[in-house]
Order: sequence, then structure tokens, then C-alpha cells
Amino acid sequence: MKNVLIVVFVLFASTAFAQNKKLLKEYVVTVDQSAVSLSNGGSATLNFTFEKSKSFANSKVTMVAPGNLPEGLTITFEPQEGKFETAKATLSANNVKPGTYNIILSSIIQNNKKGNLVSVTVQ
Repeated sequence: MKNVLIVVFVLFASTAFAQNKKLLKEYVVTVDQSAVSLSNGGSATLNFTFEKSKSFANSKVTMVAPGNLPEGLTITFEPQEGKFETAKATLSANNVKPGTYNIILSSIIQNNKKGNLVSVTVQ
């Protein structure tokens, strides 16, 4: 019985270690709004927060906007590239056809790309 308990404990410990090891090589990016509404001539700002594991802590982040944005919709990042924990994206509409557009704003760290879906309504 004692041997069975030891085997179970070792298996549990190795599984827990493997899961923690996996979590050590990860980053999470969140955005404060999943939907924004703006008028033509207007803008909206989104705030991004990065939680990085130790292996990503000193890595450069690159923010990326999709290449297929509706005509007249622009996105600028501050900062766009560098070592940071927070970033802002400013969406501006200038003569955009009214409607709702789903766009993915991405971040890249160490060749790992993550996207945040944002619904943009232009009135």
C-alpha cells in the first residue's frame, strides 16, 4: 500500500511540475474593451495590459494591426514596439462606411502571436 501511495504521489508531483513548467513560458494580453463605438471624424482608445511569465519578462513586444482594415479606419499603437507592460491603441475613423467591423489586434513576443478581438461600430 505504501508503494502505491508513493507512486501516486510521484505521478501527481511530476504532472503538477510539468503544468507549472508550461505556465512559466506564457504571456497573457488583455484589452479593457471588447467593443467600441465611434463616429466618423472621431477616435477611441483601447488599453492593453501584459502579464508575462519570467521567460517573457524582458522580451520585446510588437503590436500589430490587421492589414485588411476598412477604408478610412486607422489604428496607431503607443508604444508599438519595445519592452513594456501596457500599451494603447487609438482607433480613428475618417469617412468609414458605417457598420460594425470585427478586428483582431495582435501582439507578438518571442514569435508567439496572440490576438484580441474587438468589435468596432462606426456611426
